[in-house]
Order: sequence, then C-alpha cells, then structure tokens
Amino acid sequence: MTEFGALLAALNRAQISYVVIGGLAVGANGYVRATRDLDVLVPADAETMSRLRTLLAGLEGTLPDGSPLPDELFDGEHHVRATTVHGLLDVLPEGESELSYESVAEGAIEAEIDGTPTKVAGLKQLVLMKRLSGRPQDLEDIRRLEIAHGTLPEIGPDS
Repeated sequence: MTEFGALLAALNRAQISYVVIGGLAVGANGYVRATRDLDVLVPADAETMSRLRTLLAGLEGTLPDGSPLPDELFDGEHHVRATTVHGLLDVLPEGESELSYESVAEGAIEAEIDGTPTKVAGLKQLVLMKRLSGRPQDLEDIRRLEIAHGTLPEIGPDS
C-alpha cells in the first residue's frame, strides 16, 4: 500500500466523510499525473474537525515546517495541510469553495485507490473546482482532461 492508500485507509477508519480532489481525482478522471499529496474535501462541521484533529495526532501530524498543528486550524474554516507518517495530507473544508461537500459527494465516483475504497470527485465537480481555482496546475489539468474527454462543458455551481 502506498502512502495515499494508507492515508485513505486512516480516513476511513476514523469515519471521516471526504471526497478525494486534486491530483488523484484528476487521475481517476482520465489524466494520470504525479502528485505529492492527498487532497480531500470534507464537511466543515465540528464532528468532522474533531475526528480530523484526533486522526492527525495519531499520524504524528505537523505543519509542513515540522511545527505543531494549531487548534485554530480545526474550526472548519481553515485549509489544513499536514505532514504525517504516511505523507502529506491537504484537507479543504467546504466553504473555501463555491461547491458544498454535499454537491461534490453527490457527484462523486466510487473508486479503489491502493485497495482502499473511496469517493473521488466526478468530472463535472472536479472541472468546476479547477476553474474556480485558476492556478496554473489546475488550468493544465483542465487542458489534459479536455484531451482525454473532448470539449468539457462550461459549467457553474448551479448546473
């Protein structure tokens, strides 16, 4: 099992609701590329944040610079980027995106990554998140997904 599979299995054991986004989701949707971290979208509720805090403590989670994870990160409003014994985990709580956790989970595809069952953002929601971000890597992901799938529809949060 790779570090991604180990992180996904840990999220599942902790009963944290999540959807894989980022590089692994791009791969599951037709364009495989290298990625250094596991990106997940989670609900921003207190229970999820409490479970996440407990999980990261058990995985020896720290900020990427090695300093402790401050409690303020677990308020459901902050992006949590943590180095763990299994690699880098990026947790995006809903609310930092125009897409709710519920809408992304509803459109998610069931996948198995390193033998671990998981939900991965579907093409529609993934492309929307990438367009909203607009970072160079995200724009390149869209271009590559377009090569894999043909012209992608112009979609917005309400479509």
